[in-house]
Amino acid sequence: MDLDKLAALEEAIEPYRRAGFIVTSQSEGAITLSVPQEKFSYLFFIFTLILLWPVAVVYLISFNNQSGKSVCLRITAQGYIEASGYTLEVIKRNHRRRKIITLLLFLILAVVILLILIRVYLSRMQ
Repeated sequence: MDLDKLAALEEAIEPYRRAGFIVTSQSEGAITLSVPQEKFSYLFFIFTLILLWPVAVVYLISFNNQSGKSVCLRITAQGYIEASGYTLEVIKRNHRRRKIITLLLFLILAVVILLILIRVYLSRMQ
C-alpha cells in the first residue's frame, strides 16, 4: 500500500479518535472504528423506575440502541477516502435530534404540571 494513502487514512480517522472512537480492525485499505459501550447505570435506572418509570424505559431503550455503532473508513479505487456507518455527521444529526426531543419532553411535562396546578387552584376556589 502506498504510504501517502496510509497517511491520508490515518489522518482521516483522527477526528473519530478525538470523538472517542477506538480502532476495532484494520486492513490494508480500510480501518473500522467503533464507539466504546457506555456503562449501564443501575442506580439511575432503579431511581427513575421508582419515581418516573417512563424515563427509565426511555433510558433502557436508548442504552440498548447504542450497541454496534461503528464507522468504516476505506480507500476507494480512485484514491478517495470513503466513510460509511456511524459517521461524525450522523452523530451530529442524532445529537441535534436528541436535544430537540428532550426539549419537547420538558415542555410537555411543564405544560402538564401547569395544567394540574391550574386545575387544583380552580378546584380550591370553588
